[in-house]
Amino acid sequence: MTTPHIQIPKQPEDVEQVRAFLKSLLDDGKSDLLIEQVLKVLEQMRQLNTALELRNAELLRKLYGQRSEKIDPDQLALFYGLLTGLAPAPTQDPAAAAQEQNASATEPSAQPADAPAAQAPDATPRSKKKHPGRRPLPESLPREVVPLTPPPELLTCPLHGPKVLIDSEPSEVLEFVPASFKVLRYEQQTWACPEGCPGQVVTAEPANKIIERGLPGPGLMADMLVKKYRFGLPIERIRIMYQRGGVELSSSTMGSWVTAAADLLEPIAKLLAQIVLQAHVLGTDDTGLPVLDRDHPNGIKRGHMWAYVSDGGYIYYEFTPDWSSDKPREFLSRRTGIIQADDYAGYAALFGPESGRIKAGCWAHCRRKVEAALQAGDQRASYALGLIALIYDNERQATEDQVTVEERTRRRQLGTRPIIDQLRDWGRKMQLVLVPKSPLGKAVGYMMGQWDSLIVFLDDGRVSPDNNWVERQMRPIAVGRKAYLFAGSEAGGHRAAIVYTIIGNCLMAGVDPWDYLQDVLLKLASGWPMSRLSELLPRAWAEHHRQQGHPEADAPLIPAPA
Repeated sequence: MTTPHIQIPKQPEDVEQVRAFLKSLLDDGKSDLLIEQVLKVLEQMRQLNTALELRNAELLRKLYGQRSEKIDPDQLALFYGLLTGLAPAPTQDPAAAAQEQNASATEPSAQPADAPAAQAPDATPRSKKKHPGRRPLPESLPREVVPLTPPPELLTCPLHGPKVLIDSEPSEVLEFVPASFKVLRYEQQTWACPEGCPGQVVTAEPANKIIERGLPGPGLMADMLVKKYRFGLPIERIRIMYQRGGVELSSSTMGSWVTAAADLLEPIAKLLAQIVLQAHVLGTDDTGLPVLDRDHPNGIKRGHMWAYVSDGGYIYYEFTPDWSSDKPREFLSRRTGIIQADDYAGYAALFGPESGRIKAGCWAHCRRKVEAALQAGDQRASYALGLIALIYDNERQATEDQVTVEERTRRRQLGTRPIIDQLRDWGRKMQLVLVPKSPLGKAVGYMMGQWDSLIVFLDDGRVSPDNNWVERQMRPIAVGRKAYLFAGSEAGGHRAAIVYTIIGNCLMAGVDPWDYLQDVLLKLASGWPMSRLSELLPRAWAEHHRQQGHPEADAPLIPAPA
């Protein structure tokens, strides 16, 4: 007969059932079985308590803690000192440490072996850096001179009459002039021969408009798109801002303008999708975007926005009405090569020996899980965090040195691979002693399960150690989601993906989205030939404008991902 296993009691009646069951074991003389059952319950409670403490710590850190993922080295050193049976924390590249050790073995010691270790010099307060001063205001800004003159009665000398200006001390104040509207009145003229000659009546071409017989000019349309999709403002809030400028518009009218603009921009977005698929490294990530749905019990469902970013500095967004992997798999299956992504299960079918695709993993995801275990109190996690920190130290140094792709690959092989090997050995040992469902057990299980994808970056300097360069491109979606809360429909989600794609590529190309949109929207509405569509890509548009000497295309706003 199998003895039932006691579950953690949740209700008062459950407690009474457990009490009766344990009493029956005691009455039957099964004290060993009783102790075993109690220990199992205690282990369940310990695991549940650890999980709840971890969850609580994560929530508190999100609310009140630092946003940076950096860990104080002193904190790691403290944990190392508390550990037993593990090597001290590595503080530098193992290969470099070995070279230093060999060099010290061949050089005479400058200090007797029994001499006490030299103490660190007392820390001296750092001298405050001299403030570089206020940044000068751009010369391109219009300037209005406001003379400050003494009172008139003081401008006359009692002996020699009117005084003369001998000096003027300038100072500047940056002022703001609210944006204003203006009306462009197009008068389509018709001309004729004054003598009435037949066939000599000519009429000018009608004005080019973004929407046929529509009200918005290209500047207004660009402003609305930038406010909504660059800065995350809801249409209603933009409407109120325009109302302050003296123009009454309805939200529904403005929404129809967004639809018209997205339809015009869609061919450019599709062309950008083709370019992204040609990347050497394509990174992908996703985030939720709620969508109104009358058929859903809650009136709203969870859609998703997917970002596909190329290592060449192009981005394409795609909206899906759910978290199904069908759409992203369909998109990514159109390419071969390296795809960098997190551990989303829907990607698994993309990779295989015959697929021609290689998955590159994300050390940032791995590190976050290990850090969570450390925050939960498992000090053994500090050893792995120290090694992962060394990986990023090497990457940071290579970036500061501005090395070539080949040199970065060489440094990874010589300096980073030994660190990776130590992590693998540590992970294998930990798997033998850890409870799989414990925080550190989950972190180690994730790392070892993703191992083949985590080491892809070692052999290719163009592959990043993590997927953070893609995750950063999800921030505009998150900012907008907090403001406008949801998309009005699935069609609205698709339109948002189009405009996010255009604005995202503008920022990567160093182009002000407003300058780009107010020019390109009008070109597209005026019948721009599809055979020349590549000329309207943000990067090509920026290059053309730089050659033409347009100042708005000079300085990058956001650099392309490294």
